[in-house]
Amino acid sequence: MGNLSIIITIFTAIIFSYLLYKGIKSVYQDFKNIYYFKMKNFFIKKKEEQHTENKKVVGSNIVESLSNKYESLIINSDKRALEQKKVIGIGGGGSNIVEYLTNHYESLIINSDKRALEQKKVKNKIHLEKPDNLGCGSNEKCGFSLITEDVLNQIDKFINKNLSITLIATLGGGVGSGSTKAIAEHLTNKDLMVKCILVKPFSWEGSKKSNRANETIEFLKQLKNVSIIEIENDELKSFEHLSMKKSFNLLNNRIKSII
Repeated sequence: MGNLSIIITIFTAIIFSYLLYKGIKSVYQDFKNIYYFKMKNFFIKKKEEQHTENKKVVGSNIVESLSNKYESLIINSDKRALEQKKVIGIGGGGSNIVEYLTNHYESLIINSDKRALEQKKVKNKIHLEKPDNLGCGSNEKCGFSLITEDVLNQIDKFINKNLSITLIATLGGGVGSGSTKAIAEHLTNKDLMVKCILVKPFSWEGSKKSNRANETIEFLKQLKNVSIIEIENDELKSFEHLSMKKSFNLLNNRIKSII
């Protein structure tokens, strides 16, 4: 009887231990499943949040990029309006006009006539090297050929970071017509906005000079980013009651208002 009691006790203990093991295992499995489910949801949620955040960052970067792009366009557009206006007078006539305007704008004059150039009260000057140091007369090819690489580098240095420039010339002569062509062509190739204020010769100066002036205008019209303003010298006839100096000052003031 004693042995049977011991056997029953051991068997009961084994059954209890088994049931306890199964219970613990079941609880553990339930806990494991719940934990796994919660952690899975946690990481899915985090991933979704990260994806949303990345989309926001990408969207923000796109908006910022577009904003910077258009801001740059606006700044460049406004810069043309705000930048200091610079004018270049080419040849004898252009130099005379720019000398009159030099107190109002940053100015540069360019001429092959060394003596005439030295007499001008303009700070910035470029002498076009020529053996006799005189003008080119009516020889346009002469004026064009005098615009060397060194001359263009000096012009670029004067313009600096400006996006636009005004060229002033009286047409018909070698430098006024020929050099103006070469300079304008160079500037437009650099994508600058070029305004050309061109004074046409008096009718009494003859058809050859008038034809050279018109040919120069047609050449400039073929260039990109060039605006052309033509002024007729013959308009000064309406001021015959004034002295020559006062008449030209009226012309210069008109050019000043155009710039």
